Amino acid sequence: MTTDNGRPTTTTPVSSPDTPKDRYQRREMCADWFQLEEGTTPTTRTWAGEIPACAEPYTPPDLECVADATPVAPLWVSPALEGGGYGPWQQVSGYQCPTDPLPAAIARAWRAMNITPTSYTTQPATGWAIASMGVIPVASTEPQTSAVTVLGTPVLLRATPTTFTWTTSDGTELTTTGASHGYDDGGEPLTFDRREHRTEVTLTTTWTGHYSLNDGATWTEAPGTATTTSDSTSIHVFNPRVQLVDCDTSGNCATGTGPAQVAPTLTDPDADGIDNHLIPDHAISAYLATRADGRTWSSRERKPATE
Repeated sequence: MTTDNGRPTTTTPVSSPDTPKDRYQRREMCADWFQLEEGTTPTTRTWAGEIPACAEPYTPPDLECVADATPVAPLWVSPALEGGGYGPWQQVSGYQCPTDPLPAAIARAWRAMNITPTSYTTQPATGWAIASMGVIPVASTEPQTSAVTVLGTPVLLRATPTTFTWTTSDGTELTTTGASHGYDDGGEPLTFDRREHRTEVTLTTTWTGHYSLNDGATWTEAPGTATTTSDSTSIHVFNPRVQLVDCDTSGNCATGTGPAQVAPTLTDPDADGIDNHLIPDHAISAYLATRADGRTWSSRERKPATE
């Protein structure tokens, strides 16, 4: 990205192999481009064709660069057009102390990286839970990589999930970091309001970035973080209560009454023969209201049972 005897040297910007490559060059400013007053700085310009040569050079303001380094000329870009050809030359920067432009360009590539939202499961994966016991959410901790070309340099980007924030539609929140633990290794449960209801669980993942210039042999941290939001999962919440009864497990009662035609169960507490968690999300509120009024639910629509 330097000028050799006034001839621009082009490079490639952040891109994938299939992306048309913009043109870049460094070119000095010219005093004859502007109507200047003493002590003023030229404003940014664009050129539809090639950048014209200087009839009168512009003297940039003094920059205090380390080790008396010579400031580099402004950077210009001519963007590739979707239909072919290139757009006008546009000034990207002014005179600057010499620095390596690659890290900043890689940082932009990291911020633009397409990260797939985290996959996750809940334990148990039955589609329902007991309010006080909840579920243990287990998220994938696999990093994601993307190979890109940055200023003509092959770069491997890596996004690593570091923080998982679980929220529910009834206001519960749980944040975990690092490896995701299940029941067997002491995972932390996500519990729910103590009432029967349907809730939505949503995962937001925070990712940290790294990049490699040697195909993953070594990694350098990329600045900033990224976040993704995974698809929500609906869970039916039951809140069973202990009741003192005079009946045995078959429903035979000391009062002489026989067993009910349909006995209450954990997932069918109202004993209507329907497992409540199999009612579809869009109908659950109406179903619970209907059963609370002692009325019969007639719709046969059900969610698929989950083992």
